[in-house]
Amino acid sequence: MPKGLTKSTLKLIWTSIQSFGQQAFTTEDLANHTEISQVSIRKYLKFLEDIEVVDVEMAYGTIGRPVFQYKLNTSNMNLIQQYL
Repeated sequence: MPKGLTKSTLKLIWTSIQSFGQQAFTTEDLANHTEISQVSIRKYLKFLEDIEVVDVEMAYGTIGRPVFQYKLNTSNMNLIQQYL
């Protein structure tokens, strides 16, 4: 696991991600669900993206910055077990 990430926080975020099922979610959604800052959530999501447990895509709205939307990659869910 990368420096600065903890097992307990990863477990909390992972449990929250699983509650979304196949529904897409944002860092804001996870932050509201876990009460962890969006900055911290992003670090963990980057790690989960690197090990291919979550997929990410940009959603463009009519105005403002695009929003990153994450989705659980169910075919690779077993890859996280070694980190929990």
